[in-house]
Amino acid sequence: MGLVRRVGGVRRRGRRLSTRILRPWRAGPKRSYFYVSLGVGFKRPVHTCVAWAFLGKRKTGRHKGDWQVNHKNGVTTDNQLTNLEYLRLEENHAHAVRLGLMARGERNGSAKLTAADIVRLRATTGTLKEVAEMFGVHWAYVSSVKHRRVWKHI
Repeated sequence: MGLVRRVGGVRRRGRRLSTRILRPWRAGPKRSYFYVSLGVGFKRPVHTCVAWAFLGKRKTGRHKGDWQVNHKNGVTTDNQLTNLEYLRLEENHAHAVRLGLMARGERNGSAKLTAADIVRLRATTGTLKEVAEMFGVHWAYVSSVKHRRVWKHI
């Protein structure tokens, strides 16, 4: 990886130590993360470089993405050490929901039903296809709602 200074900035590490501080650019989902190029075709998020340099290597679990770098205040461009920590995937998602960064339920842009509809749907009896026609959704979605694979919070 590169060299990370406590004050700020990332330097490329190679055969010769570069004195130039790398300029970050925005990329990633919704261009919300800062990245630096550490070589040809070798870009890394700045928060990952800072966490690796000062918090140590990411802990490994059974799955590759088990541990993630979390921004404590929810601001993805704030890459200060005091704002970063390692969390498990589930903890990181729960943290984002608590901060309101992940839309759940009706706040989700692709939601077709409201919370009241979900309560009525779960109380409705009949075949999946009949219930789906009543609410204007696919029968597989009705199955997911009734088995609480989606809309778990209601």
